Amino acid sequence: MAKTASTTFKDIMASLRNRQFARVYLLSGEEEYFIDAIVKMLEENVVDPADRDFNQTVFYGADAVIEEVAAAARQFPMMAPRRLVILKEAQALDRAKSQLEKLAPFMERPVDTTVFVVAYKGEALSGTSKLVKSAVKNDAVVFRSDRVKDYQIAPYIRDYCEARRLRIDEKAIRMLTEMQGTELKKIFSEIDKIVVAEAGKVSVINDDLVARHTGFNKDFNNFELSAALADKNYPKAMQIVDYFSRSPKQHPGIVTASLLFSFYSRLAIALCLKDRSDASIMAALKAKSPYAIKEIKTGMTRYSLRQAALCVSAIRDYDTQAKGIGSTKDEYDLLRELVFRLVTV
Repeated sequence: MAKTASTTFKDIMASLRNRQFARVYLLSGEEEYFIDAIVKMLEENVVDPADRDFNQTVFYGADAVIEEVAAAARQFPMMAPRRLVILKEAQALDRAKSQLEKLAPFMERPVDTTVFVVAYKGEALSGTSKLVKSAVKNDAVVFRSDRVKDYQIAPYIRDYCEARRLRIDEKAIRMLTEMQGTELKKIFSEIDKIVVAEAGKVSVINDDLVARHTGFNKDFNNFELSAALADKNYPKAMQIVDYFSRSPKQHPGIVTASLLFSFYSRLAIALCLKDRSDASIMAALKAKSPYAIKEIKTGMTRYSLRQAALCVSAIRDYDTQAKGIGSTKDEYDLLRELVFRLVTV
């Protein structure tokens, strides 16, 4: 979850819904969704629609002059209780970080009737910078928007769907995360596309809908590969690898290896447990539902702890060789060899 030293994304959104506004919001980090959601909520709630022409100013980093931004933030509202000034895409400023430091004096003495927002996407702003120190000292909301971890992604997807009166099944979640990784903005965009394509007449997003509207093959993907390997189903696993080799751009070997490494590492953790109940496995792996440990439980009947550790080692060997160290073979030939090693340990 994206966090700051003092608050979380959910805390900020709850405050904004209750129309409790800070004077300054300093937002930065890799996960664009959190930053965009906070900025949108501020745009919708700080200034009434009738007053926005005179009391809401938006700058964009590529075209902004930092002195003009600071001057706008120091202005008083016109016939309204407050004004909103936003610097979007601040990372696009020329020499962005050094330019942003010029806002430190404003952070020292923010204007009570202005809500000032800086949105900086990418690398988070350093907590040791003068800008951030000044903001923290004067009770600004300093929010670091970190990329969501893979084990945290499902709850965010469910919450997004629930807010739109949708349900989404586990397999659909896994398909979306394989396509887009943990980038919430991209995942939510895919969900929105499905809803639009179905003309809003969908209440449950399942694997069929994801496959139909994204072009993702629900039978030949990395999760199906890990499921086949969990059961040591060699023919099925090889069939999936052959499919991958025909579409290398859509199925890079490094991504497959990463997901297999995660599966066997988690399997090893589960095999170390004395209590192997569903609840214990879910707690150890930070899984949110029994479905999320389905392949792990299958793997626990097919592999010993020693075998799982050997699989992790085999995947490391694949990663090294795929980078051209000690081998000149094609990555899919190496992947076929890896699959053989994984089912015959």
